Parts: sequence; C-alpha cells; structure tokens
Amino acid sequence: MPLPSPFQALDPASGPSSESCSQSPQPPSSPLTPEQHLQCILRRYTTNPDFEAKLWLSNATGAFQAKKIDIQTRWGFLEAVFRACYYHELIRELLLNVRLLPNAFVHDVLDTSQNPAVVRNRVSAETLFRRLDQPMHLDTPELFLETFLRCAHQSDPIRHASSLPTTITTTPSAYFNQHFYGPSLSLLQGHITVHNGFFPTTGHHATSAEPIHSNKDKAEEYPEPELPVLDWRKYYSKVLPILQSSGFGKTRMCVQLSTISPGMLICLRHKTQADDKQHQESFPPQDSLVFEYFQRCKNRIFNAEFPTTPEDHERFNQAHLGVLAWLAIYCKTIAFYLEQLKRNSHDCFGTPRRCDSDPRLCWQTIVYQLAAAIYSPSSGFLSHKLFEQPQTCPRIRLVQDLSDPLSSTDTTTTTTSTPTEQPTKQSKAKLYAPMQTPPQLFGTRRLRSVMLEYICKSATELDQDMCIQLAGCLKEPELLVTAIKEYLKPHLDRLEQSAPEKTAKPFFFIALDECGSMPDLLPIIRRVWFHALPTSTWILLIDTNSVLAPLARDTARKGSRRTHDGSTHRLTQPFSLMPLDVNFSEQQRQKLFADVPTFTLRKLNQLLPTLGRPLWYDGLYRSEQGVIYPLTIIDKLVYPAGWKWDLHTSWMHHDEINQNLLALVSQRIYLEVSSRSDPKSWYEFIQNQIGQHLRFIGRIYTASDSIITNTPSEPPLSAAVAWFFRCEPKETLRKWGKVIQALVHANEPVGFNLGAKGEHGVAVLCTMAIDVAASQIYSDVLKQSLLPSPSTSSIYAAVFGLVPVRRWLKSLIGGRIHHAASSFPPSTTHVGSGEDESHVSDAMEEDSVASSSADLEFESISPNSAFAAAGTMDETSALWRWADRAWLNFKHIVRLEDQVNAQKVLDAEELVQLWFRQAAAQGISNQPGWDFLIPVYESNTNETPGDAEMFDKAKLSYIAIQVKNCIKRPSKAVRDGEVGPRLAMAEGKQKECLELFFDLKGCHDQQQGHMYSQRRHPQPKTDTPLTQADQRACQLLRHHLYIAGQEGATFPQLDRLFSPAKEQVALLFGGADSVETVEFDQMQARYVRDQKSQSEQDAWDEAQVRIHGALVSMRPTTKGLRARRKQRLA
Repeated sequence: MPLPSPFQALDPASGPSSESCSQSPQPPSSPLTPEQHLQCILRRYTTNPDFEAKLWLSNATGAFQAKKIDIQTRWGFLEAVFRACYYHELIRELLLNVRLLPNAFVHDVLDTSQNPAVVRNRVSAETLFRRLDQPMHLDTPELFLETFLRCAHQSDPIRHASSLPTTITTTPSAYFNQHFYGPSLSLLQGHITVHNGFFPTTGHHATSAEPIHSNKDKAEEYPEPELPVLDWRKYYSKVLPILQSSGFGKTRMCVQLSTISPGMLICLRHKTQADDKQHQESFPPQDSLVFEYFQRCKNRIFNAEFPTTPEDHERFNQAHLGVLAWLAIYCKTIAFYLEQLKRNSHDCFGTPRRCDSDPRLCWQTIVYQLAAAIYSPSSGFLSHKLFEQPQTCPRIRLVQDLSDPLSSTDTTTTTTSTPTEQPTKQSKAKLYAPMQTPPQLFGTRRLRSVMLEYICKSATELDQDMCIQLAGCLKEPELLVTAIKEYLKPHLDRLEQSAPEKTAKPFFFIALDECGSMPDLLPIIRRVWFHALPTSTWILLIDTNSVLAPLARDTARKGSRRTHDGSTHRLTQPFSLMPLDVNFSEQQRQKLFADVPTFTLRKLNQLLPTLGRPLWYDGLYRSEQGVIYPLTIIDKLVYPAGWKWDLHTSWMHHDEINQNLLALVSQRIYLEVSSRSDPKSWYEFIQNQIGQHLRFIGRIYTASDSIITNTPSEPPLSAAVAWFFRCEPKETLRKWGKVIQALVHANEPVGFNLGAKGEHGVAVLCTMAIDVAASQIYSDVLKQSLLPSPSTSSIYAAVFGLVPVRRWLKSLIGGRIHHAASSFPPSTTHVGSGEDESHVSDAMEEDSVASSSADLEFESISPNSAFAAAGTMDETSALWRWADRAWLNFKHIVRLEDQVNAQKVLDAEELVQLWFRQAAAQGISNQPGWDFLIPVYESNTNETPGDAEMFDKAKLSYIAIQVKNCIKRPSKAVRDGEVGPRLAMAEGKQKECLELFFDLKGCHDQQQGHMYSQRRHPQPKTDTPLTQADQRACQLLRHHLYIAGQEGATFPQLDRLFSPAKEQVALLFGGADSVETVEFDQMQARYVRDQKSQSEQDAWDEAQVRIHGALVSMRPTTKGLRARRKQRLA
C-alpha cells in the first residue's frame, strides 16, 4: 500500500482548488507568465480527484521517505510513478507547451535540441534518491511535483556525457557552475579602473552634458563646452562593450563579477528555436520580461536620423523615458537590497562600528551575499549553487536560501532571518499587485525572476507616470535632462552612496548579455547614461558582434558620440582580453614540464580539452574521460550547424567568400588578415568570422575602423577540424582543393597576408600531407568515427593517431631522393662565428650531383616496416630508419611570440608544449635559420608508441623547415647554414633531426629527385677548438634535404588535386596575383640562375633591391657586399 503523503498540500482539501487557470491572479491586462503556465499544468494533476491520480501522487511521495522505508520499497514506488499513465500524460502536455514554460524548467526536464522536443533521459535511481534525500521545503503540491520532475530528469552537474555527440542530453546550464579559472575577472576590473580615470571623480557636473538631440548634434556644428579642462569627460559615457567570440565565458565572468561588485546580468538573447542546433547550447536563456520591456521601448524609436519635427521629438523622448524608467528602478532595487544587508550587519556598518574586520571585507561580504541570493538555485537561473564561498567577515552570518528545493545543505552557513512563507491561495493576488518595495531578499522562491518582474512592472508604471506628468513637454528637445535629474538621478545617487566611505572605490554595474538583439536601442542607453553622470556605475554590453563597439556603423556612432576631430567625447575601449587555457591547472603545468615523466601519452591527449577557450571543457564537447567530440565541436565552428562539404562542385564563383572553408583552414594554418582592398567585404568577413565562426577579437579601435583579429592556438578545435578533413585519401585531397580555392578567391577582397617567401603555400602542403597520410593509415577507424553511434575508442583513435615521419615525407615530397656525397658540404663558417662574411665563398657554379641515389616508391609499405632501398644502400637508409621510428601529431600551426636564438640550445619546454598542443611552430618574420618547426617524438622501435607509454620529453626532436622563394639561387652560406636549433642532450648521447630546405624557385632534378646529406653543426675551425657547448651540439645528427621547385614533380600531391585548385595552389606561395605571374616568375628565375656573368648577376641583384624600395649603394661591389646582399634577398 502506498504511504500517506508527508506533504499536507497533497490533500486536495487543503490545497488549491481546481478552478481554471484563467481565474488565477494575474497582472492586469497581461498574459500568463511562464511560471503561471507551469503551475496551471501541474495543478491539473495535483488536484485531480480520481483515486488513481491520488495513488500516483502518493507513490511519488514514497520516494521521499528515506528514513521510513527501505531502498527496495522506494524503488518500487518510483517504478509505479514512471509506469503510470498520468506521468506520460503530464510529459506529453509539457512537451506541447514547451515554448510557454520557464526556461530553467525546460532546460532541466526537456530536450529542445531535437525537433520536436523530447523528455530527457531519467537519471539513475541512486542519483535520484541522493537528490530527493536533500533537505527541502516544498510548501505546495505543485512545487513538490515540479521538484520531483527536475530531480528525475536533470543531468547531474558533475557528470559528463559519455555517449555520442548526437545523443548528448546534458544541458549547458549543468556546466555553468564549473570552477571559474583564469584572470579575466581581474583584467576586466583593471580595464574599468583605467577608464574611471578619464571621468570626473564626482557627480555634480549635471550641467556639463550637451543638448540631447537638437540640430547641434551634428558633429560639424557642435560647439566645444565652455568648462574647466578638469571637468571635461574624455569618454562619452560609462557604457563598456565586452566583445569576444563565443565560448570564452563572457557571461560567466559578469555573473562572477557580481560577487565582488554589486550588480547582475540580464540576458536579451532572441528566443532559441527548437530546430536551431547552432544555438541549442546557448545559456543563459532569455529574460523574457526584460526583453519584452526593451522591445516596447525599441518600437517607439522613430526612423529619422535626428528628430526635427515635434512628432519626432515626442517619439524620441518616449523611447528614452522607457529606458530611463527601467534603469531607475534597477538602481533603486539594488540599493534597497544593499541597505537591507547593511542594516542586518549593524556591527559592521552601524555607528559606532563594533567590527574589527577591514571595512572592505565587510562590504565584500554583503556584496557576495547579494550575488548568492540573486543566483541561488531557487532563482530559476540555475538549479545548483554557482559560487564558492570566499573569505567573509566573521561578524556577518551568511543567509542560506531555505526556499531552495534542489540545493545541498551548507554547513558553513547559518540563517539569521526567517524565510518568508510561500504565497497561499489568498495571498497570491497580492503577488501581482503593484509592489511598493522589491521582493524579500531571503525566502522568496525564484527571487531573480520575481525581482525582474518587479523591476519591469515598476518601470512600466514609472514610464506611464512620467508620460502623464510630462505630457506637455514630450515634444521639447531638452526634456530628457529634466527627466533624468528628477526620476533617475536620485536612485542612481542612492545606489552609489550605499558603499561605505572606507571602501576602495567600488563600482556598480548592470550587464546586458546578447544585447546585439537590439542594436538600435544601444545609442539610447548610451545617451541616457551619459546625461545621468554616474560616478561609479557601469553598463556592460556583452555580445559577439563587433559592431557594438561600434564598428563601421555610422548610425550607431552618431547616436553615441560626436565624431569630428576636435571632439572630447569618445566611446570606451571595448574589453576583449579573455584568456585561454584557463582549465589547465598549475599543478598539471608543473607535471607536464617536470624532468621525470608523469603523464602517459593517452593522458596528454585527454588533457587537450583543458586548452583553448573554456567552452571545450564543457561536457557537451568531451567525454568524461577527456576525449573530444569532434562533430559537436565542428558544429560550433561552422554555420549553420550540420554544414557538410560540397565536393561535387568543382568551380567556385569568383566573388564567393566561403566563410566555413576559411574558418576551417584558419584553425589549421596561421592566416593573418592585414589589408582591406574592399572595406565592405573585409568588414563583412571579419564580423561573420567573429560572430559565427569563433574568430578571436584581439582589439577593436573605436576612433577608427580598425580591428585586430586572429585565431590563437586551440588544440581541441584544431584536432576536431583535422578529423573533419580526414576521410578517404582522395576525398581528403578534394577537401583541401576546395580550401585552396576559397583562399585564392578570398585573398583580394579579404586581404590575407600571404608571405612573399611562400610560407603559406608550404604550410598548406605540410598540413595536407599529414592529413593524407593519416587518412591512409587510419581509414578504418575514421570510418567508424563517422557512424551514427561511434564508440569513444574509435573517436580517440581517429583523432589522436600518430603518423610516422616516413609516411608524411612521402606524402609531401614523394620518394625520390639521392645522396649528395659532395654537394653542399657543411660550411667551415657558421652564423655567429664572428668571421667576416666577405670570406664566404660566393661561387655560383652548378652543384655537382653524386651518383648514389635511392628511388623510394613505397605506396604499399607498412608505416611500421623497415625501409629496404633498392640498389646501393647509402646514408639515405639512415634517414629512413630514423623516419620509421619518429612520429608526428601536429594538427595546426601556431606563430611563436619571440625569436629562437639559433646559437643557443632550444629550451626543451618549447618542444614539450608544441607536442602537447599538437602543433607546429611558425617563426616570426626575422627568425634566423628556419620558418617552421615541427615536434617529433622518437620511439625505440618502428612500432607506434603505446598510449600507456610514459611521455618522455627527452625523446622529442624536430623537423625544421626553411623556405626560400627568391629569383636568385640561395647563397652557399645560406644553403650550408644550420636550419634547425640546437637540442639539449646528455653527454655521449646522440640525437637526430630532419632539416628541409625548400628552394621554391629552384629547378627540380627530374631524374634523381631531392638531394640528401648528413650534417653536424658547428664545424670545427682549423685554428680554434670547439667549445664544450659546440661539442655537445655536434652530437645532433641532422638529416638534410634540399628540395627545389614548386610544381607537381617536387610536391606529388599537387598533381593529385583537381582543377582549378591544381593551378591555383601556386598563388599561395606569395608574390603573385595570377597563375600567369607565377609561370613568368618561374621562367625568369631559371633564366637569371643560368647567367654566368658577374655583372649580369649584380644587375639582377640591384633590380631586386629597388623593388623593395631600398637604396642601391654607389660603392664598389665587393665580395662581402655581394654576399650580404644575397643573404638579404634570399
């Protein structure tokens, strides 16, 4: 028999009547709120007089009887609840009304990422019992039923989905409470502190504001205000855009900000459609009451640029009065709560003061208490605690929100005030009546929702009152100044005066998240706040849209500031300094770089989600074990989600800018956007890449139309993109062909900075080569990872499989090499030796070619098998033996921040971090010796290193690549120099590396292929013995390949591309704007290199100097000058 309910409200006689929902108390002439809709649905089941319905509810209450019945009996009650028809009918009704229900409830119980929405999977019985056994205060049957549903279906916040990306049901709200790491909060505080120095320190300059919207608003007609210089404000108003692409935690940062600065976050995002997979993970949901309020304000905006007629002025003033009213009530509400908390802490804030704590600690304690109350589990914002308790004043006893039905007991807090009772049937009518004061801070269920409801309703009433009282002035141009002074300023001053005098310049804020949904309203907000003259209260505008700065939007600028050169009013500098890698802890960092191996190779791969933007650490994008979900990550990068490769269309329209393809390749190679041949196309591209394709905002300049953007290293994202490229080898080449076309077509309108040396072309070829090699080696697991229900193991193997250097090299340059026994011998000088460069040999004769060669055709050779060269075995076999046990994992190319000194030993940590990030390095523009550095992990055998093997940084080596793309043959000193850096080695130990020297304008040897040699640097001089450091450096055996040309004979994979990509790829080598130019430059280079006359060589050299705008010296051309010039031109 079912147990009697422990909740009195479950007795229909004592609960609410079954009157229709339309008769429940409502605001006058307003529709049902989402909370009311939910209560109406639940009430139909809690007041159902049928015996079976009562039995169903009674069984549900049995699950709460932890102290009275055994676990098996409780489990039986649960099974009866979930089998009953009433449960299924309730779920069906909730699904039908999903768009009308509270967002927090929908996030916890229903899955709207599918169309139509479905109910979430139930948690395990153990998890459900653990939740139900927490102390709860369930005063109504509807609250009991709502709590039961949320407990039964809500995903556990600390669990992470181990299922597939296509079956993930975890909501983003479940991960919003993860630890908040990184310095973004302190950076934001510093950013605001710096701006505060440009504003007056007091708020008595109410007369310093210019006229609101008269004809003088036009920049060229604005007179300078006649004020003392110290009273001028350099910035327009305390409105700060926080702009960055998605996933950096902008919202969480501002929510966290409320724990140290009084304020709160409001979300104005558009409603997410159930079929919009691109934004299914968006959180927080829209604050609908606030959104609708501001929408009504926006609808008042007139269409003219400036109001001229009385009717225009009236609509202009009405729109501003609506914003003014909301801001006034907001300031009043926050000030009310702070004053209440101060009264409750009389020892700290009373007179005389009886607290020994620092006054700043007392202030921070009540600020934290306010944030904890607003974002408590019962607020509906989240269903779990968000903040960890910081250090607080011992005299202030923090209040636990006892109305929270899902929070765990916090033994570190005590209650100092009695929670207010939940509204009964008789008192509910008062809930929607006009409230003279904000709702109670403690004990009010869904405090945040009720508080926003109070603010919006009170603002509506204030707006109406102002329109009535100022009816005769609505058409006056200067009405706003009077209205601000009378209706907004007192509440703003009250808020700013709530902080004790001894606190260190606190500031207050209101954060408007996703405010890009109402761009036309932003100038009004700025204008109202400008004339309000706040001393320490900021409005934060959060979005991914760089236009909010504003950028390239004249109307937004004119609504915000005067734009002529003499103007003293500017927009604030947007904040975009969001850090990366914040989830990689300091302890993990120390272990990674420790001298003793501490991580296995598998563990390194599983730590990958800790890198990049914080988003990738969410359970939506990785398994519980740390394996990334590549398809889910890709859906975040491309737009719309679910975008697929179009490999059937060969040609791309000349004017087309394929945003998705450019976003994908930007995560593989470093692409700098530096020029704007077409500003319109450039702005559209940049804004689209930031808003929809995760491009990082470096900085936005508000005084000009300039923006710095890039794609920093984000290993989880790059690994997912690499997986997205890899499939059947032929299809992989097709994908790269589409990317090459996209780069070429977008180069002119977007302005990619394709290096003249050909670095980007080489970067594309190297990355394409590892994708093709991986596609061949891991074809089976790649197919398995694309199945509708792939296993985590197949995803892991497909994403993290290592590639042997042999297979990569074969894919990149083919298999024909020959041993150059006497070609390019190591120079007797080396860079930095101090020897006069004039003594460097300047011979230009053709290099002799050794007869020894090896034709390496190994299409069918296993990646782990030893190489057996046909013909005479020579030193090339040493290269292939090393290449068989050297492994690659790079998936993207990153640019280093500083030059690597070629004469010093490379810091081992540099290679460690590159291997960990699965990245290759691109040197800065003046990096000597090499352009790219690819980390290599050596194994003791030809077998792939096992995942259980301990990562040993002593096994790291590198492949160094130098790229030359000059009309003249690189000088002998350049050809013979060290390409890669020196490596740290124990005495007596030998290490090996690979150097690739690309002479792109050279002529490929069709018969013998690429030239191979072995080198050790530095070479001893006849009169000076090597130092101990140089002797140690000579222990590094350098396998060296000289690779000439840029056609298919040099890079065989180019011949496997399809037209037009096959022809267009040459444009990525820089210095040319058409295929015709490339062909001419190649022929010209061959002609110049064949000239034997020294005078002709000098003439060509001088012509190259003039091309770059440098002065050609009139001094006699000496051997030393000639050698230095060749090195520069190389």
